[in-house]
Amino acid sequence: GAVAMQGYTVTVTGANDAPVFTSGGTGTVAENEPASTVIYTAHAGDVDGDTITYSLGGTDASLLNIDSSTGTVTLKNSADYESKTTYSFDLLADDGHVSHEVSKAVVVSITDVNEAPSSTDDSVTMFDDVNKELSLSDFGIYSDPESVAIVDVKIISLPSEGTLEYSLDKITWNPVQVDDLIPAADITAGKLRFVPVSGMHSVTVGFQVSDGVLLSSSTYTLNIIPEHAVTLPTGTDTVTNGSGATIYTVDIPAGITFVSEVLTDTGLSVDEQLNGFADNLITDPATYEQVHDEIDSYVAGIGSTTVEVRSIALDDSSGFDPSHPVVINGSVGGTEALVIDASKLPHGTIIDLHNVEFAIIIGPAHLEGGSGSNIIIADGADQYIMLGPGNDTIQGGGGNDSVGSDGGNDKVYGDEGNDFVYGGPGNDSLYGGTGNDTLRGDIGNDFIDGGDDDDTAIFSANHTRYSISYDAGTYTVVDTVSGGGDGTDTVTGVEHFQFLDGTFDPAAIVDNTPPVVSSMSPTDAATGVGVSDNIVFRFSEAIERGTGLIEIHSGTAGGAVVESYNASNTHVTITSDTLTIDPTANLSNGTDYYVTFASGSVHDFAGNNYAGTSSYHFSTVAAAVAANGGSSGGGAGVVLAGVAGIGILAWLIL
Repeated sequence: GAVAMQGYTVTVTGANDAPVFTSGGTGTVAENEPASTVIYTAHAGDVDGDTITYSLGGTDASLLNIDSSTGTVTLKNSADYESKTTYSFDLLADDGHVSHEVSKAVVVSITDVNEAPSSTDDSVTMFDDVNKELSLSDFGIYSDPESVAIVDVKIISLPSEGTLEYSLDKITWNPVQVDDLIPAADITAGKLRFVPVSGMHSVTVGFQVSDGVLLSSSTYTLNIIPEHAVTLPTGTDTVTNGSGATIYTVDIPAGITFVSEVLTDTGLSVDEQLNGFADNLITDPATYEQVHDEIDSYVAGIGSTTVEVRSIALDDSSGFDPSHPVVINGSVGGTEALVIDASKLPHGTIIDLHNVEFAIIIGPAHLEGGSGSNIIIADGADQYIMLGPGNDTIQGGGGNDSVGSDGGNDKVYGDEGNDFVYGGPGNDSLYGGTGNDTLRGDIGNDFIDGGDDDDTAIFSANHTRYSISYDAGTYTVVDTVSGGGDGTDTVTGVEHFQFLDGTFDPAAIVDNTPPVVSSMSPTDAATGVGVSDNIVFRFSEAIERGTGLIEIHSGTAGGAVVESYNASNTHVTITSDTLTIDPTANLSNGTDYYVTFASGSVHDFAGNNYAGTSSYHFSTVAAAVAANGGSSGGGAGVVLAGVAGIGILAWLIL
């Protein structure tokens, strides 16, 4: 059949394509590279030639910057392998067209670089007639970013008196020279010692520590401090200073060895003496730092006060009864600072401390105290510390401690461990620190901070006795009983409130309900009310005055003000849940009255304002009825003489 041919032209219109990434999904950066170091460069192609804009998303985007034009990704802060080993982020590329943003996941690894170790200055005490074998712990608190153990100690400077000696076999000893590298294993084996000279002063040794590859960038100082020790006999003894003045007296029970120590270098400051004694006993890094901080704080507050610093070493022998206390009485007119080593005593041995202004306790002591304001710092053992009257400061340190003070305005810290922290009478500040702590402020207006982990605050009565409010992470717990012992406590960082009737989630018992009037006297709509009667409101809960005025008006709520009461006026009194108005003069017969409460004039202990009411009213007795000694109908109250007519007394609460 016939075939017809027809020509057509088809035009193909190209679609705009999204960008395509050509750069890889990984990268590396060396540890300690500074901020602004380029760790990755993004590359994406666009076949349509559109301009591409780069941005970041994903887990670590906030730690990085990106140039939106070039795609270079840089550090905001120096890379640290010990805290983070990779950066994970999403690259985003957009050519400006709808739905054309594409992403690519990238992981940049941080390569570890060996970093130099560090240490701290340290002190040791020793007798000037006995060689001192040095240990690794005498060379500060060692730290290495890669957790590599100490390998060597390099001696940078030598003591000005006495001799630092080293031995390979502990038989033949040779003087150490500057720049000698002493293996840590040999120090642990007792192959490094200091040989004193009689009558020597304090001396120093400069040192660096090594991880086997790198030396510390800083040079540290070992202070070697001579001391004198006296072993006191059983019974009552007195320790005096060089002038014969009493520093403290002590009652030593049978079976206790009591050694009193004093540093012989009279040129040392108070903090040098305390650090010298404490450093000799403390090896735990956390305790070391805490004790040094507390010593600094104490010394900063003593000014030019003369302080007698002593160390006490306690040990027991057969026949010792731990229930018999070691009693230490500081001099009433002096200031004492003691470092007490109780680490060799049986757990629970009682040390009874009186009038000692500052003490550091080493070991699992049972410390009790009498009068005087004391500062007590404990180490990482489990301690029981309960002081007496006085404004005390107690640091429990590590371990599961029971710490508190039975009187005064105290600061009590549980620190590490699961602690019981007790304030006792007075306005105290309690701090739980880390661990699952139990805190009790007891009598007074206390501040309670549970700190980290799961903590409980204890209160003495049923929970309904307290008004609890919450604002910005802090609870205010008010004992609503007039003169209530628990006072007003401020509580933060506490997960549980324990009352006499149970333990509660604090958020579940916060008081958000304003008070309401539960009864009035005179009763609502009463008649024949006496003109000298008090006006009484009873509320649904305990209340207190606010800042607004309470006023009595005649005729109407906006009528003439008969009486006006501010928050301090003695004619308005509050007892728990009851507010009483005692007018300064008798009300008039046959006169209408309104009582107005300004906003905020009354609220509960949680700060919830009373909303008020406008329906309550009553009438005063007519003058004629009053003159006849009768009542005008149903009202209660004393009837006094007046003028004719029945007055209406109405209440309007604004």
